[in-house]
Amino acid sequence: NPFFLQILHLPSGNPKPSSKFCVLDPLIHPQSDLHLHLHLFVLIIIMSNPTTPMNANAPSSSSGGAGSPDSAPRRNSKRPKYSRFTQQELPACKPILTPKWVISAFMLVTIVFIPIGLASLFASRDVVEIIDRYDNACLTGSKSDKVQSIQSVSTNKTCFRSLTVRKRMKQPIYVYYQLDNFYQNHRRYVKSRSDSQLRNRGDENQTSDCKPENDVNGMAIVPCGLLSEQEDLIVWMRTAALPTFRKLYGKIEVDIEAGETINVIVGNHYNTYSFSGKKKLVLSTTSWLGGKNNFIGIAYLAVGGLCLLLATTFTLIYLVKPRHLGDPTYLSWNRNPGGH
Repeated sequence: NPFFLQILHLPSGNPKPSSKFCVLDPLIHPQSDLHLHLHLFVLIIIMSNPTTPMNANAPSSSSGGAGSPDSAPRRNSKRPKYSRFTQQELPACKPILTPKWVISAFMLVTIVFIPIGLASLFASRDVVEIIDRYDNACLTGSKSDKVQSIQSVSTNKTCFRSLTVRKRMKQPIYVYYQLDNFYQNHRRYVKSRSDSQLRNRGDENQTSDCKPENDVNGMAIVPCGLLSEQEDLIVWMRTAALPTFRKLYGKIEVDIEAGETINVIVGNHYNTYSFSGKKKLVLSTTSWLGGKNNFIGIAYLAVGGLCLLLATTFTLIYLVKPRHLGDPTYLSWNRNPGGH
């Protein structure tokens, strides 16, 4: 008996089946002793619109029902539209780093950086600077003794310092107050100030934001706060980023010859002994580059010297064991300048 397999594909909206069908060739069962011919007739009834022609590219109806992934509509592609800008095919400089170009570039950096470094070092060398650390000289003894002395009200905190000028100092001579190991950018230190007190004389009692330096014996400190405890208030309130910094105190408008002595009266009031800080008095001249700073010159010389070493090394390698270079005309941007 023949076997009939009927496959129905019933799309919505097409109640009337078409008369198209397909009959496959007979199949011979390979293991049958009677060599029976099994005729398999497959009748495919396609429910479609009679007015719509058959689409050879349509998906097979044997793929399943409405929930089959093959029957789902194809999504729109997210591929962007082609443009030379998005594909990085605009005209651009594409240099070929041949040994001659590389050696020339390193030599150019050497020629530029080494003279700048030497000029910076000479300018820094011409700056005359006197640095006097007075905190250890004004108070002697152990650390605990120094802390006790500076916190005592009865201790005389006036200190006399004598500075000898070893090289002629041309005006203007800047006087700085330097602190070491003092973190002025600490959050609690920066917040310890009263802007309302500084802004208005009538608000001098507004010291709630200045703790712990807000009052003495019930009377408000003016100006209050850790940040405001200096005579040169405006300069001091420019918070420093590093723990070692200088604040400008004054300026000397006369030349000081070599061998002269400068006598300075210092009020040693601020306690730096409890946190191992250092207090220094600095007198310094300036140059066209600013104050004394050897780092800029050393940095330029280091970069220039490194480039000189690389240029010399590449030159020796290129002369002793040269490498055959390829033909640049075979590069893609030379063969097809448009990039397509």
